[in-house]
Amino acid sequence: MGLLTEARGFAAPIDRYFKVQIVRICNSAGTACAGTPSFPEASTKIYAQAGIEPIFLPILDYNNTTVLNGSNGIEAISQAYFGCQGGCYAPSITLYAFFANTLNNTIYGNAWDNGNGSAFDATLIATYNGGIGRLDNFAHELAHNLGLFNNEIVQNLMGSGGVRAIPSSVADINPDGAKLDQLTADQITTLRRSRFLFADEVPPPLDVPAPLPVVGTAAAFGWSRRLRRRLREHS
Repeated sequence: MGLLTEARGFAAPIDRYFKVQIVRICNSAGTACAGTPSFPEASTKIYAQAGIEPIFLPILDYNNTTVLNGSNGIEAISQAYFGCQGGCYAPSITLYAFFANTLNNTIYGNAWDNGNGSAFDATLIATYNGGIGRLDNFAHELAHNLGLFNNEIVQNLMGSGGVRAIPSSVADINPDGAKLDQLTADQITTLRRSRFLFADEVPPPLDVPAPLPVVGTAAAFGWSRRLRRRLREHS
């Protein structure tokens, strides 16, 4: 898959924002919780290339042993947390990002394309590269929510997990150092058109209770079932 334009080598003025709701999965008793290696400094620098800044909301806990270890990722977690079947998304502009101890032991994370929801294997991400961590994994999965797709470009944020060069520090993220996690002009245009972005630094009010009650969920998610969505599993 080729990219049509060259990568941007500088940060644009910040004039767009998106909200991120990290949900830390714990066991049902609430006594053992996953880590949350989201690396906000790295994510903020990556999205600055597009003039976009993530706003991290206070972390929520979700006590459910069944999805704490070994779940298949965002599909299973969406079913458990939002109470809906298959490809469904909260009718919200807040991006929900779930951290479990492990997913299926083979993927670092996965996400809904153009939809609300991503899931992360906190153990694999945190222990990557001798404990430095997989610094760009969080930004990569959120980019799927915001409309981007995988490619085979080593220095691009959307390079698939098998080919993407992972920064060992924030200093290697574009436009500095090794210039990793680049965004092209086309990707920036796509990101800035996402329905999850807003133009005011003060986030809009929380637009969906978290978690949603199971009762009445069919009505809340009815609009999204009419759309064909694809689940992206990768790293």
